[in-house]
Amino acid sequence: MQYFANAVISGAFIFIVSVGFFLVLRVNRFLNFTHGLFVALAGYLVLLFTARAGIPMWGAVSLALFLTGLAGYGLERVLHAPLRGKGASSLEHLVASIGMFEAGQNLIAIAFGDQTSSFRSAAVQEGWIVAGARITPVQAASVAVAAAVFVSVWLVMRHTRVGLRWEAVSSDLFLAKAQGIDAERVQREVMVTSAVIASIGGILIGSDGPRKWDWHP
Repeated sequence: MQYFANAVISGAFIFIVSVGFFLVLRVNRFLNFTHGLFVALAGYLVLLFTARAGIPMWGAVSLALFLTGLAGYGLERVLHAPLRGKGASSLEHLVASIGMFEAGQNLIAIAFGDQTSSFRSAAVQEGWIVAGARITPVQAASVAVAAAVFVSVWLVMRHTRVGLRWEAVSSDLFLAKAQGIDAERVQREVMVTSAVIASIGGILIGSDGPRKWDWHP
């Protein structure tokens, strides 16, 4: 049963990280390797704010979510929007995202080092026994958050105007533009949403225990 619980917990982490990656692939139509950078960035931001700036955890998490979303917005405006304006292909967007990922990863290594890091400050807990498996509060929260992310994304995509615009752009970009949908705005929204969801995954991973923070999507 412990092996099953470990698989569910690991799957929750992977799912949270992969949702945003899938959104960009579906709507913006390219493999966004910079997504892995958002995961690491959020973890290191929380580490910076809590361990070095002394900001409470709730404040550090809020700031990390906001700043990672802002990084996603900046990436879209500075890199991908100009590429689309020049008629770049999905492959060119992919190559650009790989270059940005490598640059960002090296900048993080310069700023924080390559050592394994964790911002978990509380004492190690024995965990709860659930159906014969031992689960920590952070791991249980991660599974709950994964479920919440799934439900939230599904509700947005199926039952909101925002989701309908996203679906329209993902289905047929030219037809969506012909219907008056601002495709550039949609792609910015998706990139920011993707970055914020990735940051949630990074924060939960850092809370669960020491990590190397070398995430490739």
